[in-house]
Amino acid sequence: MRMFLILNRYTIKHIVSGACPLGGIDSWAAEYGKLKGIPVTEFAPKDSTSEAFRERNQKIVDNCDGLIVFLTKRYGLTTGSKMTTNMAIAKGIPIKIYFVE
Repeated sequence: MRMFLILNRYTIKHIVSGACPLGGIDSWAAEYGKLKGIPVTEFAPKDSTSEAFRERNQKIVDNCDGLIVFLTKRYGLTTGSKMTTNMAIAKGIPIKIYFVE
């Protein structure tokens, strides 16, 4: 999987994921961490409200020192990814963005 090849470029000490209920990139990131023996923290939204997703995204940003964003042809930059990216920018967290299929 291309995402795994990209992640292999980095020295990752901990993975923080949004535990998206739809799966996708969040699930793949957690799977990568488990396969590589990297600790994984998943912040699932407490419900399906926009406030719950905002709180979840803030937890992601508050618990990372770098953000790797993966965009897909099907979803592009999702609302959650955009919000999390903007939060990371505001906090001065380094960001890398990749397009994967």
